[in-house]
Amino acid sequence: PCRAANTVKADKYAFAHFDAPFLEIELQHLDPPTIQRMIYKIASRAPRQAELAFAGLRAALKRAEALRMIDRTPITLCDAPSHEKKEICYLLPDEARRYLAACRQIEGGEILEMMLCLGLRRGEARGLRWQDVDGDVLHIRHQRQGDNLVTLKSRASRRDIPIPEGLNIGERGEDDAFLFPYSETELRRRHQKAMELAKIEKCVTLHGLRHPCATLAVISGSQMLTVQHLLGHAHLSTTSDIYCHIDRRELTHTTAAIFVSVSPRMVC
Repeated sequence: PCRAANTVKADKYAFAHFDAPFLEIELQHLDPPTIQRMIYKIASRAPRQAELAFAGLRAALKRAEALRMIDRTPITLCDAPSHEKKEICYLLPDEARRYLAACRQIEGGEILEMMLCLGLRRGEARGLRWQDVDGDVLHIRHQRQGDNLVTLKSRASRRDIPIPEGLNIGERGEDDAFLFPYSETELRRRHQKAMELAKIEKCVTLHGLRHPCATLAVISGSQMLTVQHLLGHAHLSTTSDIYCHIDRRELTHTTAAIFVSVSPRMVC
């Protein structure tokens, strides 16, 4: 019950990759070689699921050890699986500008504009109610999962974000009414329409809109801690290592500055 609904769903899907004979083994008879063979078998066909299954099994066995159902968890002697993550597809600064212009041409594009400029997750944007708008500040406190409004999963996700001047959020409604009463399907449809209008052929997801938000914030001179708070990350490394991308023009400026600083001065 302490797990988020999406985490439970992901765990169940990962555990479904365990073979039936493996699941029949009693806890006291579960040994490291048996676990390792099972994990490697899953990894050979589904590397990411093997990683999730290993993490879930490790948590379960650790709990079993704490409850003294077993003397020692055998998974500590096993090697964790790994997989090469897919390269993240995101909008470059010029593409982000075209995307923003496209959002202003479609009905209901305000939610996409807000997600791009404020770094909101799709559930956070869909979960905004007018009572969360205090003047020019958004209070991010809930998210929508399907049709359900639930609390955010971490303290870092609960944050206050200033609304920049000129950002359209629509006409104010009743306090308990949603700013954007769209389903996830409707939101994805609007996103695809904006991508088409902007003539962007990349496969950028709705969640991928958070990446150009972080990158543009850094380019504009924002401190990494500020960007971390904007995106609602619990760890600074998540912001810097995953969401902030190097802009080639910034890199060109850096290499040019290094070259100038170490090159001997020209003597006339």
